[in-house]
Amino acid sequence: MQWCDAHHLILNVQKTKEMVLDPRSVGDYSPVVIHDSPIEQVSSYKYLGVHLDNSFSWNVHVESLCSRLQQRLYFLRRLRLYGVDKSIMFLFYQAVLESLVRYGMSAWYGNLTAKLKTKLARLVHTAMKVMGISDYQSLQSIYEQTVLRQAQRIVTEPSHILHLEYELLIMYVLCVMYGICAILLCNCCLDGMPGDVLFVAIVAVKVFMAQLLSPRQISLSGTIKYIVLYCMVCLILCVEFPFVPHCWL
Repeated sequence: MQWCDAHHLILNVQKTKEMVLDPRSVGDYSPVVIHDSPIEQVSSYKYLGVHLDNSFSWNVHVESLCSRLQQRLYFLRRLRLYGVDKSIMFLFYQAVLESLVRYGMSAWYGNLTAKLKTKLARLVHTAMKVMGISDYQSLQSIYEQTVLRQAQRIVTEPSHILHLEYELLIMYVLCVMYGICAILLCNCCLDGMPGDVLFVAIVAVKVFMAQLLSPRQISLSGTIKYIVLYCMVCLILCVEFPFVPHCWL
């Protein structure tokens, strides 16, 4: 508030809400007061079209979403009544119904309970039944495609705020894969077993890591993180298995 007052900014107390995020639900929280005006405490709040609640159960959002889907199913039934072509009805479904479900899906769908997912799936099934479509994409499949598409966008856009986080995760996973393959190869050598397959796996992982190190795919900070992890794996292998040829690493 001091910053707002210093820059002559006035907060609208009537539109300002407070939501306490406390999974323990312990204690009595007194409301925030701005210029002698208490801020209303709420258990849920609609922000950018998504209903957030203080327990992150997404019950309020799903209930609101199902209500809007049921209202728009009426128009879909009217289109069938007037004998509209199935392809046109499907375009209407994608634009008017499916767009509601897709909005912010990567943020909330993965945290839904089985009961809430079933509730949404029934409405989708009803819409498909109205259109006479038996083979359609499930909500789980749509969610997975949405998450993968968003992840690819984050990885390929260095300006994205989560870009460096994805780089570190990718490098960590690859180095762990490399270390596991190398350790298994060493154990095969100790047991006198052929390690040709594992050797090929190590080479494949190294080639994949080299492709990620291209300037278009990873930044300088990501390259440094990869080199540090790679050196740590090689150091551990050299200490634990000194007989392994260094060219394998």
